[in-house]
Amino acid sequence: MLVTVWAQPDGDDRGIMARSNCQLAVRARLPNPDSSSFALIGSTVQESPSGFLITGTVDSRNDSDVRKRRRFRCAADDAGEVLYAELFDPVVVPEDQ
Repeated sequence: MLVTVWAQPDGDDRGIMARSNCQLAVRARLPNPDSSSFALIGSTVQESPSGFLITGTVDSRNDSDVRKRRRFRCAADDAGEVLYAELFDPVVVPEDQ
């Protein structure tokens, strides 16, 4: 007998899903998404009344192949679906970092 159990994801799972979906949305806005690297240190996933607020930084190369660090902010609903993703002005990142 095969029994299938469906479980509602808990808050931690939804937060992880929100962060992953946010990173995908941010990558889609970068000139070279394959060069992106997201920092875990300093990133946040906060629950809000309508879902989650996600912030952090992403390093990626621009069209001139210069590595830049940008801050980002996303909002996601309770299911982790991104409502908006926003990137802020970049700063140059030294190559040794």
